Amino acid sequence: MSKQLDFINKYKNDVIEACKGTSIFASVTMAQACLETGYGNAIFHNNMFGFKGSAKMQTNEFWDGTVAISGTQEYYNNSNVPTNIKDGFRVYKTVVDSIKDHNRLLNISPRYVMVRISQTPEDQCEALRLCGYATAPDYSRILKWIINKYDLKSLD
Repeated sequence: MSKQLDFINKYKNDVIEACKGTSIFASVTMAQACLETGYGNAIFHNNMFGFKGSAKMQTNEFWDGTVAISGTQEYYNNSNVPTNIKDGFRVYKTVVDSIKDHNRLLNISPRYVMVRISQTPEDQCEALRLCGYATAPDYSRILKWIINKYDLKSLD
């Protein structure tokens, strides 16, 4: 079995459980985890989704406020040219806490209303881009490709 499928199989039940009873598609969440971690090659402090954090942010049952500084790339002003920056990222006790916090954020933040009302995984991928979840210009296209390549709709 491939490393990519090993990663998906390792976390698919946690993703399905976190998405159960919500409008967030497990296929999209799994695709985000695949993309954000490089299929598990870069899980920084159990943070599967590259969630940023700072001391000013409110904690919750899945994140205690701990932050680690790391380098990252962001795309500004609809540019295709990445800018290297250092930023604070949430530190989680477990990967499962990261998955649950991801679902919590998408379900409660007014910023992600478009994500919640999306009727298909493809629409949800596009809504994530439009809501500013990620700055990479090809973020939604890559998520859709991952969903199709690994038949992730079977998780929904």
